[in-house]
Amino acid sequence: TGTGVSVETKAAYGFNGPVYALETDGTNLYVGGKFSKYGYVAGSLQILDSLTGGTPEGVINPFVDGAVSSIESDGNGGWYIGGLFSKIYGIPKFALAHLYADGKIDKNFSYNSNSSVTRLKKKDNIIFVTNGFELTSIDLLTGYENWTISITGGSGSSVYSLETYNNVLFIGGNFTSIAGESRNYLAAVNIEDGSLLSW
Repeated sequence: TGTGVSVETKAAYGFNGPVYALETDGTNLYVGGKFSKYGYVAGSLQILDSLTGGTPEGVINPFVDGAVSSIESDGNGGWYIGGLFSKIYGIPKFALAHLYADGKIDKNFSYNSNSSVTRLKKKDNIIFVTNGFELTSIDLLTGYENWTISITGGSGSSVYSLETYNNVLFIGGNFTSIAGESRNYLAAVNIEDGSLLSW
């Protein structure tokens, strides 16, 4: 386990519409506006107990500012998240992050994505990251890229699914070409170097 950054554990509260008027009598704050609800403001990632639907004991729900498109277990109770977000707990973190099991940020995971992340897949000490137009293999021990291949074609090329088997990464989505070679909607690449398999 690593040491996450310190975070504010108080819940953030807010309204679901604009506030137009404030008044206080020294004890209470009166708030007027165009809203219908007031309560806990959730970020774009929530950790829920699969049986109760509540927040597990000892877990802080990370306040993610933006959209989360993919979640992948790290195999140790934590997870990698990808999407189109800019901050977590107010700390700058763009599109890709690693969180520990208690919801704290892994400050040692420093890979900086230069675009949104739509899908993730982890195998051993490698994580595969795609934005729909490129697929990158990242070494989790060093933080460096192993390889990157292009994905094109289709109606707005996208990757919908990644799966691994032995030394093969399968890629499914809306594309007609990978790494400059014709592949219609399904492809397989060698995990080690990103080279396309014959089929």
